[in-house]
Amino acid sequence: MLRPDPRFFGNNVYILGAGFSAHAGMPVMSNFMTRMRDVRELSSDLPPEAARAIDLVLEERARLSGVRDKIKLNLDNVEDLFSLIDARATSERGNKSRRLTTSVRKAISATLLNSKERVVPVRMSIRSRVDAKLVRERVSLRPDAGIAGDDGHIEADPYRLFSALLLHRLDAEADILTATDTVITFNYDLVLEDNLGCFSVRPDYCLDEKSYSKATRPTPNAPKVIKVHGSVNWEDKGRLGVNVVHDAGQVLASEDGRAFLIPPTWAKGTQTRLSRLLWSNAVDAIQKAHRIVIIGYSMPQTDLYFKYLLAAGLRDNSSLRRLTIINPSSLDEAFSEILDETYFEHRLFPVHEHFETVVSSAERVTGCFGRGRALVEKLPGLDSMG
Repeated sequence: MLRPDPRFFGNNVYILGAGFSAHAGMPVMSNFMTRMRDVRELSSDLPPEAARAIDLVLEERARLSGVRDKIKLNLDNVEDLFSLIDARATSERGNKSRRLTTSVRKAISATLLNSKERVVPVRMSIRSRVDAKLVRERVSLRPDAGIAGDDGHIEADPYRLFSALLLHRLDAEADILTATDTVITFNYDLVLEDNLGCFSVRPDYCLDEKSYSKATRPTPNAPKVIKVHGSVNWEDKGRLGVNVVHDAGQVLASEDGRAFLIPPTWAKGTQTRLSRLLWSNAVDAIQKAHRIVIIGYSMPQTDLYFKYLLAAGLRDNSSLRRLTIINPSSLDEAFSEILDETYFEHRLFPVHEHFETVVSSAERVTGCFGRGRALVEKLPGLDSMG
């Protein structure tokens, strides 16, 4: 048996923001409203309930435009607009308030479910001594996969590769025995779930057992995916919690159904039993982390709770070795306001690149994620498709 390699240590926690899913066509905060309008105008099969929800959100935007004469707000920024709609909904009573909050959630779901685009593969540089055919097989699931050319590169879908890393398909046996991975995501979309599904894996959302059906129950030993703001495939059942559904489109098309989503608004801190459960699971994962990798999270102003999530999780963490931040924009100033310089002096590793750019280099993948030893070494005894 191979000995554990210190580069591929212990418990990884990946914290995903909107930038993680952008390469798959998902909108980020700055272009969310533009994408919502495009979905309304260009989607020929948009369910009537979703179309009405988007229309109501756009009507509210037009109705609220007068506030800009008094307060500096950008109503094309989804944070500002949804916060204003949320504040307005809290002042309404009964059916109108419920209609507003439901419409916001349906409009978000419709935008995400109709934004997915074909993912452009990246050309990943690999070392000459690795088994390139094995790597390609384990990432693409193609038994006939091989090198894309003779120039030391393979083609890889970045999300398929990330899923393969989560599932330890590219790790040595010794690394797998010592590794535990958890994803904490602020995203509502299903980009990660769709790619785990390519490996016939359903994630563990860390929800109550009653939240799952036979078709959605987590696969044994599946990675934990904690969606602290909800998901488009979680049907909101009020005090009863959520149902994880196989087809998120059914919730969107239902007149009464709505996804459990916590919109990016000033009222995000409203606590429910479910949100407390999600928060508790996220804190517990951070407490045990040896490595934290933040991908595509830009620290939006309305997400004040991120600071407290890190604080609560790191309070009792005595084992953190590395905090890697992958984001094309420098967040050094933002993180310097919440991270103690002395503690993080040798633990903080900013990477000013897009997620898909990092994935274009096997060396950077293993350096940032501490996973995928088969990307940089030929592993004896690792059979082709096991």
